[in-house]
Amino acid sequence: MSASGPTGPSPHQFHATRAANALRRDIPGVRRVVIAGPDGLAFEDEGPDGNDEAMAAVVSTVLSVAQFATSTGSLGTFVSTNVRGANGCLVVYGIDQSHLLAVVTDPTVNTVLLDRLASRLVDELATVESNGITRPRAPQHL
Repeated sequence: MSASGPTGPSPHQFHATRAANALRRDIPGVRRVVIAGPDGLAFEDEGPDGNDEAMAAVVSTVLSVAQFATSTGSLGTFVSTNVRGANGCLVVYGIDQSHLLAVVTDPTVNTVLLDRLASRLVDELATVESNGITRPRAPQHL
């Protein structure tokens, strides 16, 4: 899915596409990357046609549940959550209060490398969302 304005892609779309391309290029086993906006609809998703709205809804729900669990469990700032199945993994990262990055992978993906790259890309996307002001991030323990 791709959204462009009359003068080309928006800054959000440009950075979302760049982040998705970096994940697919640098992490073997990445099958799908979804970046959804504040309206709960994906503005970057190259998954199966007709499935992007359903996928955006699923990852938005996963994000909401994970944020609630993080808050309820006094775990600090939400960073990411993993859902593992026999055939793969879904990792959801919060970009800011209403944007998310979701990555669907093969079951054998190196999640340590995925987390390192995705965390850097999330910080870059958060900077775009906050108009150049970098948001603080919870420390990563790998």
